[in-house]
Amino acid sequence: MTATATMDGATPRVSLTVRFFASAARAAGCQQEALTLPTEASVDSVFAALATLHPPLQGLLPACRLAHNLEFVKGALTLAAGDELAVIPPVSGG
Repeated sequence: MTATATMDGATPRVSLTVRFFASAARAAGCQQEALTLPTEASVDSVFAALATLHPPLQGLLPACRLAHNLEFVKGALTLAAGDELAVIPPVSGG
């Protein structure tokens, strides 16, 4: 399932894809969505936008990692059209 959402009030903005995995996908209700975000963002601002769009994610996001174009990121990031973000929840294995 793919959803489409927009975060208003910020310029300039870019359209990108956000992918959700495991429990994050269940909480978001989709595995990926198109999202419009400011070009200058941070992990915190991305997570805040996602929590607003998907309230069930609020409790999970503090434990998640964010990947930007296949690289884990922290702090500030510069986004470009067509970028991919991935929300990776904590995992355990045996």
